[in-house]
Amino acid sequence: MSKIIGKFDNLTKSFKDKKILSASLGYTIGNFLIKGVSFLTLPIFSRILTTSDYGLYNTFMAYESLFVILISFGVYMSIKAASVEFKEDLDGYISNIITYTSFVLFLFFVLLFLFNDMITGVFGYNTVLIGIMLLQSASTTIITIYNIKLSLDYSYKKYLVIALFISLGSVILSLLFIFFVFTETKYYGRILGGALPSLAAALYVIFISFKSKYPKRNKQHLVFAIKYSIPLVPHGISQIILSQSDRIMIMRYIGSVEAGLYSFAYNISVILQILSTSLDTVWGPWFFKNYSLSKFENIKKRSSQYISIFSTLTILLMFITPELVKVLGSQAYSNSIEVLIPVILAIYFTFLYTIPAQLEYYKKKTGLIAISTIIAGIVNIVLNMLLIPKYGYIAAAYTTLISYILNFVFHMIVSKRISEYWPFDIKVISLNIIIVIIFSIISYVLVDFMLVRWLIIVFILGSSVYIYRRYFKVIIEHVD
Repeated sequence: MSKIIGKFDNLTKSFKDKKILSASLGYTIGNFLIKGVSFLTLPIFSRILTTSDYGLYNTFMAYESLFVILISFGVYMSIKAASVEFKEDLDGYISNIITYTSFVLFLFFVLLFLFNDMITGVFGYNTVLIGIMLLQSASTTIITIYNIKLSLDYSYKKYLVIALFISLGSVILSLLFIFFVFTETKYYGRILGGALPSLAAALYVIFISFKSKYPKRNKQHLVFAIKYSIPLVPHGISQIILSQSDRIMIMRYIGSVEAGLYSFAYNISVILQILSTSLDTVWGPWFFKNYSLSKFENIKKRSSQYISIFSTLTILLMFITPELVKVLGSQAYSNSIEVLIPVILAIYFTFLYTIPAQLEYYKKKTGLIAISTIIAGIVNIVLNMLLIPKYGYIAAAYTTLISYILNFVFHMIVSKRISEYWPFDIKVISLNIIIVIIFSIISYVLVDFMLVRWLIIVFILGSSVYIYRRYFKVIIEHVD
């Protein structure tokens, strides 16, 4: 009998492993399709848009990211906690926070109507574009809410369908608008082409969510969402400041051409950011489960492997940046290679901060999360104000790197202070940081020596396969 039970347990465990692995792969592909459109379409739009148009579009998207936080108040961040608090009525909770988001969107349109001249003057876009910005921000929020709900059940196939619709629709409509409608103001076409598919997807999500559970007034839902999420709003805004303020300030201080060059480099590095976000979608629930079961040694072991593998991927990306710039962009963007290495390093520290941050989320210390990110955001803005006017858009890459390093250090300190047992290996983390920084310097020095760089890449790949092959299966285990 014990043998039969043992076989059944192994079969169940194997099923869970495959489910989590499939979900991780599915979310990674989905995130590349939705958030990675800027990367996937670089070879197209960097050639048909001027650097000025490219800068105007990416600055628009930076503002859009800010409005996602302002319109949503970060309520989508409460869904994982709500899945425990309102386990029997999660569909109702989802419908209610979607309704709340729609109401806030209406209020923003009222403000736009009342203070139109002031708002258009501040943002530098006309009323129509700001209206599109608000609609797209709300659409992004609603789609995010739905995707987080899907992630709880590892329903990655539904996520992929939406991702594919948005990404393909965005590219096709943008090209049609650019070539046939907005031939003189091409950034208009890119903006509108990206907004319409997101709006259509959001309307679909509203329909199926309300069909599943029609929203009803529930004070408990709204109080829980706001109480949990409001401390994270400053955190979310600070994250936007860290990731998006550079291009906004570059355009303000220098111009849209330089903002375009910087945005191009940032959009190449986004491949690493999307990978980090996708893996965190699976890592987060795994961490919560294992920490609740007091499997601290398991977390320490798996987090060390997780960090080491991501560090390797970061190094590989840095070594192929010169080729990526040539393939993905025209000659007009060749100077952007100067900011790529520090931007990639900044994204690497963004990934590292998510490791200790999971502990802060688990302990529900969302206020501490916000404080850490706010400090880093303030540092970023001050450094940008001091250095961008003097040293140009290249300075923005290094101010971002410094700010992300501070953000990571703050979260490490906070997470260590709030936990009885800190389930991470500081030696492994430190060693990985040192190795990545050393290789970043090497990659920068060898930027003009393609053969040497690719020999190193081959060596790293070969070594990685040998070292990590034992860990690829166990790292995604749901229960060790």
